[in-house]
Amino acid sequence: MPQGKGTYGSQVGRPKKKLSAGQKKIASQAGNKKKIDAADFKKLRSKKK
Repeated sequence: MPQGKGTYGSQVGRPKKKLSAGQKKIASQAGNKKKIDAADFKKLRSKKK
C-alpha cells in the first residue's frame, strides 16, 4: 500500500466525522468535549451505581 500525504494508507487529510447529539452528550461527561474517551465511559458507569 502506498504511504504518504493524501494516499489511501495515510491519515493525513481525511476529514473528521462530527459527533451526533447523543455522542456529544457522552463526550461532555469528562475530559475533552469533542472526543469520546475512557474517562467518559468511566463517569457513565459510576452514575449507574
